[in-house]
Amino acid sequence: MTDSWGERHQSALYLTSMAVGVVLSLFCPPKVSEVSDALVPYALAVLLFANFMGAPFGRGQERERNGAPAAASRGFTLWLITLNFIVVPLLVMILLPTFLGDSSVIALAVALVVLAPCIDYVVVFTRYAGGDSTLLLRKTPLLLGLQILIIPIWTSIYIYIGIFAYKDLGSIFPLPASAYAALLVVMIPALAAYLVQRAHYTPKIAKYTKTISDISETYMVGIMCVLLTLMCTAYARRIGEAPQHLVHWVPFYFIFALCAGMLGFLLPYTARYAVKNRKPLTLKERKAIIFSVVTRNALVMFPVILALSERLKEQRVPQADLMQPAVLTQTMVELIVMIILVRILQPLREEPVAELQND
Repeated sequence: MTDSWGERHQSALYLTSMAVGVVLSLFCPPKVSEVSDALVPYALAVLLFANFMGAPFGRGQERERNGAPAAASRGFTLWLITLNFIVVPLLVMILLPTFLGDSSVIALAVALVVLAPCIDYVVVFTRYAGGDSTLLLRKTPLLLGLQILIIPIWTSIYIYIGIFAYKDLGSIFPLPASAYAALLVVMIPALAAYLVQRAHYTPKIAKYTKTISDISETYMVGIMCVLLTLMCTAYARRIGEAPQHLVHWVPFYFIFALCAGMLGFLLPYTARYAVKNRKPLTLKERKAIIFSVVTRNALVMFPVILALSERLKEQRVPQADLMQPAVLTQTMVELIVMIILVRILQPLREEPVAELQND
């Protein structure tokens, strides 16, 4: 994976794209927002295909990348799963009630986003900060599969212990067919990427699959810019119309990122002293874990949240139309956090381990 001009300047490009979308949303006729809203799922599907083309779905790709044995990453994988699917949900359980306000509906959208670890641009940001982006990339299929299985469990727990009011969310169930259809926006690109990667091992069409892979990698930043522009054009007006319901989630997103980042650094770091005779994670691996627990999977969760929002609007549940803007707000905050995090982690270098070995 090489650094293109777009990847080197992706933060500025993303923020500019969002600014363009906000301007279009606020100053153009409402029809522009409606058209953008209709185009968002298609742009998202294209982006996800480009992203999944970088993930090792195909047979044998794990052996091809750096020749690293699978056993070498067991500690990394264990921390990645523990932090993302146990520690982070517990953190969300603690933080959510403080910011809940009078709407479980927006809080549900927030929870769905922050419970899902990112599988796309987190890899690029990790690489720029000097983290082990290759190892993290190999784990993206695992992260995607686990979040599909585990997030419903945690959201059910939140409802059971009373964080979410069942009277607000009970009308979601039974889920409409559109909710399951929304998953096609994720599953079809994933299946297509898997088939293309498997086809790469067929000599007659290998050159075509290589071309598709190269195009996906080259234009992924551009596709992301288009998607962010469409999303901001579609939903920024709603944020402006109801800022009181969304602005107080901005500090939540910042506090979540701060706490998750600290936990992602401190827990693996302190464990190296607590657990003897076990190889500690390298600094590059710890950087990758920090980015994984801080960066959330807003874009993959977006079609699910969109379907749930439509269901709640059918039931005339208040503030259901603010679920998508809540996702957009998280993305805006996250990009700022990513820029700061790269600046903090990039200068860090591996510390000597001789003292640990002599203990």
